[in-house]
Amino acid sequence: MRHCRFLSLLVLITVFVVTGVAQPVEETVEDKVKLLRQICRYSPSAAIEMAQAEGLLPELAATRQQSIELILTLAPAIAMQKGFETTRQELQSLLVEVLMAPTPDDVIVRIQAALADLSTRNGEYEAGLGYFLEGLKGIRPEAELSTKLYLLESGIRASLRLGRPFLARDMLQKVETLGGFANTECQAASFLLRAMTDADCGDADKMHGVLEQIEVEPGLLFREEVLKQFWLQKANFALLTNKPILVERFLDEAEASEEGIENSTTMGWFYWYRAVHAAWMGDEDAVVRQFLDQSADAFQGAGSPGTYPSLLAQYAREYLANPRVSLQKPFLDELAAFAFRDGDSHVVAFANAARGELLKQSGNSDAAYTAARTCYGLLGNAMTRADRLESEWNAYQGNLFQEEVEPKSKPLFYTVLLFLLFAILVLVLILRIRTQHHINERLRESVEKSRIAEEAAEHANRLKSQFVSNISHEIKAPMSGLVGMASILDELVTDPAQRKYLDTIRVCSRNLLVLMDDLLDLGRMESGRLEMEQLPFRPSEIFSYCEQLALRQVNQKNLRLELEIDETVPDVVIGDSTRFGQVLTNLINNAIKYTEDGHVRVAARYEKLTGDSGRMIIDISDTGVGISAERLNTVFEPFNQSGKETSAEPDGNGLGLAISKRLVDLMSGSIMVVSDEGKGSTFTVTIPFDEHFEDPESA
Repeated sequence: MRHCRFLSLLVLITVFVVTGVAQPVEETVEDKVKLLRQICRYSPSAAIEMAQAEGLLPELAATRQQSIELILTLAPAIAMQKGFETTRQELQSLLVEVLMAPTPDDVIVRIQAALADLSTRNGEYEAGLGYFLEGLKGIRPEAELSTKLYLLESGIRASLRLGRPFLARDMLQKVETLGGFANTECQAASFLLRAMTDADCGDADKMHGVLEQIEVEPGLLFREEVLKQFWLQKANFALLTNKPILVERFLDEAEASEEGIENSTTMGWFYWYRAVHAAWMGDEDAVVRQFLDQSADAFQGAGSPGTYPSLLAQYAREYLANPRVSLQKPFLDELAAFAFRDGDSHVVAFANAARGELLKQSGNSDAAYTAARTCYGLLGNAMTRADRLESEWNAYQGNLFQEEVEPKSKPLFYTVLLFLLFAILVLVLILRIRTQHHINERLRESVEKSRIAEEAAEHANRLKSQFVSNISHEIKAPMSGLVGMASILDELVTDPAQRKYLDTIRVCSRNLLVLMDDLLDLGRMESGRLEMEQLPFRPSEIFSYCEQLALRQVNQKNLRLELEIDETVPDVVIGDSTRFGQVLTNLINNAIKYTEDGHVRVAARYEKLTGDSGRMIIDISDTGVGISAERLNTVFEPFNQSGKETSAEPDGNGLGLAISKRLVDLMSGSIMVVSDEGKGSTFTVTIPFDEHFEDPESA
């Protein structure tokens, strides 16, 4: 558990105390501002109280430069009074103001460092690292050491909160190279910061060595605030090395230390480690949650509200990555509360992971899977942006150090070489432009050919639909006459053999008429000429009519036809009764066709939505042959007979389900199928209907 990032606050001491030897005799305004800056990093509320007592407020400053210095020093305290966004806008306005006027580069860099610090405190760690990099790009090697260290401090804090301890370690090495840890107080800060960074990097042995060095070095633990943090570091090391008894002892030592600065972030870390230790020891959730609440309140009161969700996210990252270890529910509940916060930082990502874990524990697997996918997407985006920011650090870190002076005069050879390189570059650009122009022309020709081919395909499809419609009409007329003549002959023919032939003619003619009607419907739907009526009708009459049509087939096959109309189905609805009945008839006939034994059940119910609107849900289930899994996705395609291989029925044209699907789509509904091969199928149709409260005859 590498949660000791609170020690990044100590870099402030590194930044400003090491720049010179303090005046021991008279405390100047500059000395007071330095002290304010140190206190503000621990507790903005304590710093603003001291500033008010000393009269060191920005509006009371003697000069504009001193006012700017106080604004940057007290920015976290001002944010607690005015709000984070307002303070950030004021700092950005100040940055624009100094950019428009002759201003030392140090001031610009310090404003960007203050923006980085403010963003990190509020939990916007990527933005904090971005402001740090902007300052790094603008800093000069000849800048003052205090400015460099102040900027590095903001980058270290943002890197640690962002989960990039190795980047923070690299920045810490630059602080040491610049000589930022010269006096005793800064040595204490540097040692604690090294211990914290080593813990986040997973190097427990190196962390232990640093802590031992702090104990043997004289004078390092002279301040109570530093001493408290030292004991918390020891507790963190005991957590890393699985020594619960030592954790309790070190936390008690930290609590027993004399009071440090009021409303300090140290107390937030103290309660955090209390919560982690309580969960580790198996204490009740209420105890753990109490410590977590105290930790969140302490960080909020210290002007660092972003630290608490960052700790939860890092804690979850370590535990959720290990499937053999379960994360305690209080931590999951606390972290999940940040799942719907704006942004896509790593905090929001791991908050979705915690939310998914809670949903999985409650049995909601689908929602848990969605939350997990959201976590991976957000985390991938955050990691990509962090990698880009880290690459910019590698590119601009040289700005912190003095560069070698280049010779003023250059040989003629280099001038000629530069000219030749420029000529080659121009030639390459010309060739590139001509090549790109040629590629664009070829692309335009390809697009035009594709458009012509698409129009030709659409025209051919229209001709096909028109041909099918025309030929179906032409065939339907003589087939109707053939069916009529067969009906007349049925009354005249008495010979058994002749009647058998006549029955065959009648059945084939009827099947062919059904096929013609289906083809006509399919053609009208493909051409967009089929319109849905919106008239009142009684659903009960449509169900009864479909039942009567199906009784003959059901009786022939010795099946049971069960019709269940729920009382929620309205008496009258508004819609196309003809097409509604056609869909039901097709689905019932399809179920009867592929069922040899058992029953066909039709169950209807109605769900109200808002006002008079609602939707009717009809389940048509059977105990037939079912549909194989590989054919289930093609069951609604035209001329598909998914159950033909296992059915004894030889007839059918494969258009019934396709027409039903398109009719349901035209009625703004949906149709789906669930099937188990050898056990039967269930088709579920959902169609929106508005209730009608008048008699359809009167309407």
